[in-house]
Amino acid sequence: MNKKELTVYSGIAILFVVLIHSNSYFMNNVINVKAVEKAPFIVRLLDYYIKGAVSMFIFIAGYKYALRDLNTDYNVYIKKRLTKVIKPFLIISIIFIIFDTIGNFNNFNLILIIKQFIKIFLGYNVVYQLWYIPLYILIITSYPLIYRYIKSDKVRIMIFVFISLIIRGAGLKYSILTSYPIVFLCSYLLFEMGVLFCKHNIEEKIKNKDLFILFYIVLVLCFAIAPIPSKISVPLQYFLLWTTGSIAYYLISLKLKNNRILNLLGKYSFYIFLFHEPIIGKFISKYFISINIDNFFLLVIGRCILDIIITLLLYKIIQKTFLNKLIL
Repeated sequence: MNKKELTVYSGIAILFVVLIHSNSYFMNNVINVKAVEKAPFIVRLLDYYIKGAVSMFIFIAGYKYALRDLNTDYNVYIKKRLTKVIKPFLIISIIFIIFDTIGNFNNFNLILIIKQFIKIFLGYNVVYQLWYIPLYILIITSYPLIYRYIKSDKVRIMIFVFISLIIRGAGLKYSILTSYPIVFLCSYLLFEMGVLFCKHNIEEKIKNKDLFILFYIVLVLCFAIAPIPSKISVPLQYFLLWTTGSIAYYLISLKLKNNRILNLLGKYSFYIFLFHEPIIGKFISKYFISINIDNFFLLVIGRCILDIIITLLLYKIIQKTFLNKLIL
């Protein structure tokens, strides 16, 4: 897989991230449905197709690690990876924590701000999409050490499968296991999948790529046609939809490597991720609703497109001002 395919894969993943938030807003605030299995078919179908977006980003992080960083000095690797994410993560989080605290309590409450600040490292953030950053930091700082001391690919993947089975299985009874940051441990499996795909050129060993993609499409349709309660569905989605989907969309990205829109989205995926919520997307939805637009396609697909366009414009403005150095 070359740079174009990796970029397209990131483009698909970030498109799904934005769609997840627009689809969730539609469910929670327009049709007032909290559980996806109770939503209309079209909403469920979209949700199941896009919900594995984070898994895709973890998969690609593992792929890139094996492609570029497998033999890199640990300190050099960590510095390179953390430099890009830690500053915008802290700056954006602190700004929103301060405004959120003042907005809710009408004063500057330092103790509450400190509590909120500590929680962002556990995955709980006012800028809710940034829950991914502490997960990413955990994986990239610990995986190289795991890889160094557990050299067997088979042993590593078996350990990660076992950990995921325990957390997802026991989580059916003990919900604390599926909360942040414990559930982060399941991501090692997806990261390892990316590593192994790169190391062993597994895509070349999938003889009928179209059949695999078709299998994934049918699998999602089965989930959407016969929905089951989320408590049971989420573990099944993790092991069936998200892992299979990470591979299926990987194979799709091989076919779409020259798609200009996906290349553009992939190129700016990190900045779309940083800035598209919690203001821009919500504002678009609220505006649509205020002018009596409550159509699924406009509120979900239309919002997603506008959200991405406005976010990219915002990033370009930031890039050309003093805010670039301050935030990025």
